[in-house]
Amino acid sequence: MAQTQQEFAIEIRDLHKSFGEGRYHVYSGLDVKIPKGLITFILGPSGVGKSVLLKHTLGLLKPDRGDILIFGRAIPYDKPRELNEMRKHFGMLFQYAALFDDFTVFQNVAFPLVEHRKDITLDEIKKKVVDKLRAVGLDPENTLDKYPSELSGGMKKRVGLARAIVLEPQILLYDEPTTGLDPVTRAMVDDLILETNAKFGLTSVVISHDILSALYSADQIGFLHGGKIVFWGTPKEFTQCNHEVVRNFLDAEMKHRKELEQ
Repeated sequence: MAQTQQEFAIEIRDLHKSFGEGRYHVYSGLDVKIPKGLITFILGPSGVGKSVLLKHTLGLLKPDRGDILIFGRAIPYDKPRELNEMRKHFGMLFQYAALFDDFTVFQNVAFPLVEHRKDITLDEIKKKVVDKLRAVGLDPENTLDKYPSELSGGMKKRVGLARAIVLEPQILLYDEPTTGLDPVTRAMVDDLILETNAKFGLTSVVISHDILSALYSADQIGFLHGGKIVFWGTPKEFTQCNHEVVRNFLDAEMKHRKELEQ
């Protein structure tokens, strides 16, 4: 059954974007529909505009042409107050977690509440921070007063995720969440994406080039190339795709894995 517009968390229609006075075309009529409640991976090699797509979705960049709708409503680029309200729909887990080095774990996770919830008391902030740390598998008593330099890579990811969900967003965006991680930590992040999406009923969008993570965690996969989505489907359909660029991307991953196993 086809999905109606109301069932899409994010809808991108005919998106065009260029940089360098029009010399570098990133998107040439990009169309993307992200259904509510699912985990969607957007894959593609470096330099194809995956992170630029996140910036458009957050309203940080304005399209040259085209529309972006969040829950059926166009992003209000020219209305700063409404744009700020719309951004509250989103949580964001940045690459390498992007924690503030001089802030404790408590201060890092509390930061969105302090910035956006002027009506909230310190006791309420503490409760929400503790609740979210527990939700991502951290013991608040052992982590609240620590600084990022005292945390492992996996713990940093968990703290970053707690900060991303502390405002209880409807959509969670991940920017290359497994880049630079060892295999154990990468597997932990994959499980965390699945658990967080299920626990909070989120819509998750993961920008990545990590095929293994996508095959493990995704409900659906889109492949970005040449300014457009050239594949869209389930992980199983992705492994069977015969598009030349997608096939080369998959084959390179499989060849690398076989070489490591020898």
